[in-house]
Amino acid sequence: MLVDIIRPPVRILLKLFYRIEYLGRERIPKSGSLIICANHTSYIDPFLLGAMCDRPIYFMAKKELFHIPVLAWLVRILNGFPVDRDNPDRKAIRESIELLKQGKVLGLFPEGTRHKDGKLGPAYHGVSLIALKTGVPILPVAILGANKIMPPGAKLPRFPKIRMKAGQLIRVDGLKRDKGDKESLLLKITDLIMGELERLLSEMGVL
Repeated sequence: MLVDIIRPPVRILLKLFYRIEYLGRERIPKSGSLIICANHTSYIDPFLLGAMCDRPIYFMAKKELFHIPVLAWLVRILNGFPVDRDNPDRKAIRESIELLKQGKVLGLFPEGTRHKDGKLGPAYHGVSLIALKTGVPILPVAILGANKIMPPGAKLPRFPKIRMKAGQLIRVDGLKRDKGDKESLLLKITDLIMGELERLLSEMGVL
């Protein structure tokens, strides 16, 4: 796949320009279905996750990007598929579930949109819903520094140090046996994800 070909040179460029540091890469399972979820502060976040993981990652991307020629090409290179963020998108959910059934890695951003200040925003339950339907484990990954590449008002990109850290794997199989309605389970999983992202960012000195 093209992603496997471009990953090594992308890693070199990220190391050269952004002194990128990967922490906890050994926690990324080498096989089996997996959901990687990360905080979202920059358009470059999917590239960063793709460089960190040795396996191809499939991403949901807002459908508007597929109508912009150059961006659409880049999104497809990153194994992106469209999602309608303004309405419940059952097709995107079904495609996510099918990819996971095939043993692939799905990359998601629980916040649903970028938060340029680098802080965590409120999370949606999309990641939790997909995990609950498939029983696939979730690996939170915190990204620090990407929002400083093009801060508000900047006309040219900057070159901050970027750090990434993989957290503890969250398994949902046990949670599915808990008593309670579906909404409470979704909330519990979302809280676990965001709590782990908050912990990772705090360890890296941002919270």
